[in-house]
Amino acid sequence: MELEKEVKRISELARIKIEDYNYFVENFLKILNLFKKINELDLENEKPFFYLEHLKTELRKDEDIEFADRELLFLNSPEKKGNFFVAESPIELG
Repeated sequence: MELEKEVKRISELARIKIEDYNYFVENFLKILNLFKKINELDLENEKPFFYLEHLKTELRKDEDIEFADRELLFLNSPEKKGNFFVAESPIELG
């Protein structure tokens, strides 16, 4: 199944270990089905609830910043592995 491959790919990119891919595939399918239902609605004459066109967002310029003292960055981290922070997975398998 193509969606299962995508879930595996995303979990690899995010470095998240997933044991039950079917759980995520089923939930992604539910979400996709909800978007399909929204796409089926006739909203051509409906106005959006709000407009942000009048607001101008100033974006900062992206710059690479090299930290001179990497160990200083890890001082507030409870755990590190090599040059990475170690954190609990935000995903609970149920």
